[in-house]
Amino acid sequence: MAAIFASVVAVLGTLLGSLATYAIQRSTIRQQQALAGAERRRQERVDAISAYAEALTTYRRVKMDRWHSVDEGRDDQDALRRHDYEVRAAAVSARLRVELLVDDLELRERCLLALEAVDAMMPRISSEEFGQGRNESRAALTQVVDTARTFLDRAQG
Repeated sequence: MAAIFASVVAVLGTLLGSLATYAIQRSTIRQQQALAGAERRRQERVDAISAYAEALTTYRRVKMDRWHSVDEGRDDQDALRRHDYEVRAAAVSARLRVELLVDDLELRERCLLALEAVDAMMPRISSEEFGQGRNESRAALTQVVDTARTFLDRAQG
């Protein structure tokens, strides 16, 4: 009888050990999946914000090129106008991607304000207004980057 009891205890112990191992492995896998998902979302946000900053920088450069073209009376104004529209569309598209992936209202607002600052750099404004617009758009882009850095640091920690 003692041998049977010892055998039953051994089988139950093995079964309990297997169940505990299974539960621990399941928990570990869930944690790893959650961490991988969080890192994937973070990377998507970094990519979206970087793409927006790049698109906005390109848009800003094209706006400056267009202003100089008009100011100097060059022949490339029509081509630059079309290019202006194309790169603005890319910047708006990149901003909408940020809107989809980022729930931080301050960052979303900074992105919109930066786009508006670049939009304000119209081809027929005075050189003083152009200089002011150039400075304001640079500052707005810097604020986007600074706010994004804060958001990403906060989201990671």
